[in-house]
Amino acid sequence: MIRISNMLAIFTIALILVGCASLPAPRPKYSDNVPLLESGMSRLKITSGKMSWVRLKAAGQVGPVFINDRQVWSSAIDEYIIVDLLPGVYEFSWTPAEPYKVYTEKRKVTLEAGETRHFACDMAQKGAGMYFGIIGVLASEYLYKSYLEERPMDNPNSNLVAYKVFNEAQNLPKSSTKTIDQNDQASTLKSETPSIDNNSVYDRLEKLKKMYESQLITKEEYDIKRKELVNHF
Repeated sequence: MIRISNMLAIFTIALILVGCASLPAPRPKYSDNVPLLESGMSRLKITSGKMSWVRLKAAGQVGPVFINDRQVWSSAIDEYIIVDLLPGVYEFSWTPAEPYKVYTEKRKVTLEAGETRHFACDMAQKGAGMYFGIIGVLASEYLYKSYLEERPMDNPNSNLVAYKVFNEAQNLPKSSTKTIDQNDQASTLKSETPSIDNNSVYDRLEKLKKMYESQLITKEEYDIKRKELVNHF
């Protein structure tokens, strides 16, 4: 009886793993050239992963990938994405499209400038439901966890399907992106006294550009300050 019960449990788990038998439609390759990693930035390569030795590929076994709870991609077998980010601490997670009895683990990762790191959207068995037969499987709150595992891509022939930049504004605490007002912007701009050194001016132009792209200053403020700095070349 115990053996039959465990066989039923394994069969149930197999059904959960199979999920939707169809595969997600393949996406076209990223056709543009991926730029070299900018100075002061870090880079991620994220691909679909495995559960034990089985590669996740069915539509129900792959799904959205998140950085700081913002979706940046949806994983698929033999595909990967490149994301450039500012150095800092980030929270990574992913969840299958059919998250039946799946616990999504969030992982904090510290990224350093100049490094490139590889992560896979893996799954692992959680709990001991299968050892208690079919009833244990059905009663368990969750049987699997989805998580991002740092390891090289298992398929070097995977296709790059997207390149993205996770910008500075997204890397800041949510409160910081909402509380910057005109007085703060004016104070920041006023404190940026240009140097007569050309290299220093170039660095300030780069910083000013990032402030504008992060929507910390307006287009008018950007143009005025840029003109001041350019005049020092």
